[in-house]
Amino acid sequence: MSNCPFFGTCKWMGRYSANGGARVNHLINNYCKGSYLRKCVRKKVAEKLGGREFIPDNMQPDGKPAKGTSDSEWSDEVKEIVRQMVEPQSVKN
Repeated sequence: MSNCPFFGTCKWMGRYSANGGARVNHLINNYCKGSYLRKCVRKKVAEKLGGREFIPDNMQPDGKPAKGTSDSEWSDEVKEIVRQMVEPQSVKN
């Protein structure tokens, strides 16, 4: 499997990878280099909003804020994309 095309330039990775511990390593191995590559919420935000500049720096690939941070400064558009991707879809009867 190939790495994310933003692997070397991702702001989240640059900020949190050196001191992130096991959780960050797990996210990198699964979302940035592994089987969840297509599920990266950061990439989806960039695609839907038209650029990487719209991705909050503290957003992890799974759509959650990095440890010790919050989503309080994320735009409503970003929060809606995250909600749609992360929350389980309702079952249609």
